[in-house]
Amino acid sequence: EICYIPKACGEYAIHVLTNDVNISGSPYMVEIGESHLGCIPELVKCSGAGISEYGHVCGQRSTFTVDASRAGDSAVKIFAMDSDGMEMNIQQKTIANNVYSCSFVPESCKRHWIMVTFDDQSVPGSPFKVSL
Repeated sequence: EICYIPKACGEYAIHVLTNDVNISGSPYMVEIGESHLGCIPELVKCSGAGISEYGHVCGQRSTFTVDASRAGDSAVKIFAMDSDGMEMNIQQKTIANNVYSCSFVPESCKRHWIMVTFDDQSVPGSPFKVSL
């Protein structure tokens, strides 16, 4: 696995070589836009009982933390829905730069999914399955 973080917007040619010769299809062209520059959703950390699969009680508040402080400068979006597709309200409070305390009160005793995105891309572990 090789990772490269571009420092400027534009079109990049990614060459994959074997014995100093491009493999079939190489180079691969990639357009890097401004919104993705320096944003690494893989560095977002979600933690807390609120995103654990079990241990939730209908009508009782559950909380979790989303830490995107090391992931770059982009938007964190958090939303949830139950197994019927009904959206659930997530309260989100900023506790530091790009660090959020989140909470919700499940009103239906059904399975829920909590989705967390950064720069419009899912973060590790998302969607989180929450069983009631």
